[in-house]
Amino acid sequence: DKVHLRHVMLYEFRKGINVAAAVKNIQDVYQDEAPAKRTVEKWFAKFRRGEFNLEDEPRSGRPSDIDDDVLRTLVLNNPRISTEEVATALNVDRSTAFRRLKKMGFDLKLDIWVPHLLTEKNKIKRISAAVSLLGRLNNDFVPNKQHLREALLFCFNVKKSTAEARRLLEEAYGKHAPSKTTCEDWFKRFRSGDFDTEDKERSGRPKTIEDADLQALLDEDDTQTQDQLAEVL
Repeated sequence: DKVHLRHVMLYEFRKGINVAAAVKNIQDVYQDEAPAKRTVEKWFAKFRRGEFNLEDEPRSGRPSDIDDDVLRTLVLNNPRISTEEVATALNVDRSTAFRRLKKMGFDLKLDIWVPHLLTEKNKIKRISAAVSLLGRLNNDFVPNKQHLREALLFCFNVKKSTAEARRLLEEAYGKHAPSKTTCEDWFKRFRSGDFDTEDKERSGRPKTIEDADLQALLDEDDTQTQDQLAEVL
């Protein structure tokens, strides 16, 4: 469904790849069900702004504010991006996107957005903005267990092994990545044809946790959080 695909887009974004590569990776797996390039661009722009809510938000009718750092990154990463594509990615109308680009000093020459020559002050300002944006990308996002499960499902769909999936998620999420045992448990579910990543309701008496099982998990990886341990047990 569309929420799963948004989780996949966020996973691709966290891997640090560009929109074109993400589109190809997703299309290779989901083919006709894959989101359009314009949709991926829109979600990548949201992620760059530090917005990680993957649910549909109610529309108020007001156009969204433009983040100059995100707009600059879009154009510098793809100087041939059209004004319409910029507008779609930032959820604003075309004229608003065009005026903001002109105000920021970009000129459209031979279908390429070209920045004016920068003064020393402009260069310092741009570096500061880039560092600020990088800090937001690296520090603001903490994945919840639902997102990590959706990312695992995507890795399973692209025929990664459990070990490969664990390594990829560790590269993308660092200390927040699921443990080896958690990855193995979810891959076992997927192989059995169970692709439901939601928590299942528990019935009857609560499960009794054996101290030996808990100790074995801690011996395997003593950096696991309480949530990760609870999910496995």
